[in-house]
Amino acid sequence: MNKKKYIGIIGGYGLGGRETAKALLDLSNDGILLGGRNLQKAEAVAYGLGPRVLADQVDIGNGRSLERFCRRCRLVINCAGPSRRILDTVALAALNTGIHYLDMGGDDILYGHLLPLHPIICEKGLSFIVSTGMYPGLSGLFPAYTADGYFDRVDSLTAYFVNQGDTLSHTAAYDVIRSMENDYARGMSGYKNGEIIRTGMAPVLVDLPFFKEKIAMYPSFTQELKLLAQSCNIQSIYNYIAPGEAVMKELFSIRANTRHMTEEELKKAVDSLVQASHRDTGGKKKRTLFYLVMEGEFRQTQRKIKSSLFFEGGSSRLMGIVAAAMAHLTLESYSRAGSYFMFDGVCRKEFMGVLSKFGIVPVESMEEQPQMDSGVIF
Repeated sequence: MNKKKYIGIIGGYGLGGRETAKALLDLSNDGILLGGRNLQKAEAVAYGLGPRVLADQVDIGNGRSLERFCRRCRLVINCAGPSRRILDTVALAALNTGIHYLDMGGDDILYGHLLPLHPIICEKGLSFIVSTGMYPGLSGLFPAYTADGYFDRVDSLTAYFVNQGDTLSHTAAYDVIRSMENDYARGMSGYKNGEIIRTGMAPVLVDLPFFKEKIAMYPSFTQELKLLAQSCNIQSIYNYIAPGEAVMKELFSIRANTRHMTEEELKKAVDSLVQASHRDTGGKKKRTLFYLVMEGEFRQTQRKIKSSLFFEGGSSRLMGIVAAAMAHLTLESYSRAGSYFMFDGVCRKEFMGVLSKFGIVPVESMEEQPQMDSGVIF
């Protein structure tokens, strides 16, 4: 009987699952098990990736099928969706079989489901990490890493996130719309002194590195950023995203009706949002930028850091690299036991070191101003 344990990827023949497997082949010597409802599709993708990748049939809606898959694994990564339908289904199967669990999505809803299980997950010595992707994901880890390396105290963070050239899948569009029901991403909001505050409604036009044109950006605040503020003791956070003009108009139109949508209306809204994302793409290059401005103190010196993390390529590739890096570090014991968002669940320095192997490295500039007291520098 074959006792070999694999890194399992559920949703393994989707774009995110495939890219995760590709990145894992570069990072790890482990065997990889691609899972999905359609075994033929999983086998075709596995065959194309080489002999270290195998396929298995798994149905998330069937508890026995899901646990059977998990028993073949050391760690399972959920790349399937929509997250708002799956919720903690895969996580509970991983917990029951005693293996580590990562979820490319999940966000605050999944985090809330797992929080009561945190003591049990810790007791079993397992890592359960939600949102091992771009946003949330890198959006929290990148500023946390910067705070670790450059500051004794962080007073303020202004963060910008731009993802261009990629269209929304129907799964992603579904999750975006459903997330509006519970104010997951609080539009036109920021954070100051422990409180979420309202900001202006109008977009701001921002000059950013790697982009020739000004980018229209909107304030947005998430649970990940609130936890980041509390974990790193950041007094003020303003976060801006660039969803695209057509997508933003569609979201404004959809928001007023989300709480009372029928399933048929939800399906139409998902289709409309996907179509809007196609209009926004307009032949633009596929590229992603995280840009932050952080201010605070280091050794009694006021410091300001501007840092960019830029990736040229499809967002599925970047999300796959992030998920693979998290899986690799979890199995190498660089993650924490318990349930966390990614920024709080892994050694941030080691994580950024893994990203550098794929050419993803911060570009930083720094300004410093020693504190003055009665004309004396100290």
